[in-house]
Amino acid sequence: MPEIKLVDQIKNVIRMKHYSMSTGKTCIGWIKRYLVFHHMRHPRDMGVTDIESFLSHLAVKEKVSSSTQNQALKSIQKSGVRIQNRLRVTCQ
Repeated sequence: MPEIKLVDQIKNVIRMKHYSMSTGKTCIGWIKRYLVFHHMRHPRDMGVTDIESFLSHLAVKEKVSSSTQNQALKSIQKSGVRIQNRLRVTCQ
């Protein structure tokens, strides 16, 4: 059985948590930006410092507001991907 793509796994998590379609699209958009920023590295190979560098990039280079940074962070968290120290990041 073929492995499910990461974006499809994230979509499944979003559906299981019953988020609206617009929330899901926004979430996927932020996660894709995060992956592109890190040259398509898999999230399991990244940690907290990678999330921090992405958020710093958004603030410094993209000049986004803190609420937009927070939205990006929550989207990464909603993906349910594992990050450093085997901490499972999930939406509250």
